[in-house]
Amino acid sequence: MSIAVLAHAPTWSCDICKHEKVAKWLKLFYFAAHRTLKVFTMVESGFPAARILPRDDEHIAYYIDGTEGESGSLEVLWCGGFGSDMTGEKASSIARWGQDRGIRVVRFDYFGHGQSSGEFKDGTLGHWKEDAAFVQDNLTQGRHILVGSSMGGWISLLLTLERPERVAGLLLLAPAPNFTERLLWNGFTEEQKRKCRKQGFLHLGEEDDDEYVVTYRQIEEARNHLLQGSTLPIDCPVRIIHGASDDVVPWQHSLELVNRIGSSDVAVTIVKNADHRLSEPNVLVRIQKTLEELL
Repeated sequence: MSIAVLAHAPTWSCDICKHEKVAKWLKLFYFAAHRTLKVFTMVESGFPAARILPRDDEHIAYYIDGTEGESGSLEVLWCGGFGSDMTGEKASSIARWGQDRGIRVVRFDYFGHGQSSGEFKDGTLGHWKEDAAFVQDNLTQGRHILVGSSMGGWISLLLTLERPERVAGLLLLAPAPNFTERLLWNGFTEEQKRKCRKQGFLHLGEEDDDEYVVTYRQIEEARNHLLQGSTLPIDCPVRIIHGASDDVVPWQHSLELVNRIGSSDVAVTIVKNADHRLSEPNVLVRIQKTLEELL
């Protein structure tokens, strides 16, 4: 998500957006709601069509880059962020790295994201986590490195806790575990919380605009997946990269996360002048070098 695009987001007029931290997350909702336009633009510009993985009555769009790999060789599984898609700068950079190195890279879109089926407002963290697990079961082979960006960092941690035998290493990029509670819900006023509970949703834009809403179901369902406890029983190598200028997820959250992960092989890198996107050229190089270390 580029700064140029963010600059063209609408001016939110609701009370909720008077809270700077929450307003930044609401912009992410805005871009997710406009994913259909983005997909149309991608097709018109000749962007390669994604492969389709059927899941019940839905479908998950995905790409596989690099070699198909040999049995037992490490792969990379990309888990994207809240409202983002698999064609973003970081995911595409990792895909190119995989092609150059002959390493299999699997990336996909969650329900209601990018080229996958569904509406973003109908998705929940649990649904998106199950999408990731379904991709893990059907498109990956053996152990792999999980790369999680923002919300994808939360989902990657959950998958590692549930399936430790499948994960050889974790690379977390500006991870946002528990963001629905810590950064969204806790940023609402008491009146906004009451309104969201009572009517089941909260408008993010104009009061008569039903397209931009956050549902109480999304907030409430995510509570089933909050990372609780002082220690997370994760034993694999973990690397975290966070921007010092991140104004969406404070970099201090990553330092707290380091102290909760049980593994003795954990390192965090704070990149000066980098923001939440972590898409600056020097940061993309750093991400690739960190992947090299985890292989």
